Amino acid sequence: MTITRAPTRTIADLSDDERRVIIARHTGWESASEGLLAHVFRVPVQAIVAVLREG
Repeated sequence: MTITRAPTRTIADLSDDERRVIIARHTGWESASEGLLAHVFRVPVQAIVAVLREG
């Protein structure tokens, strides 16, 4: 059984540096998925998608 934590941050909590890292990790050789990035940065997937659309 896997227990996952609910996101505790919002898109407003992401710094400019975090936003750049999200875009780089998604578009770079890692090709990190939105779900993985959401888990790593502890934000909802929708926040990651919004950051990617901004970038």
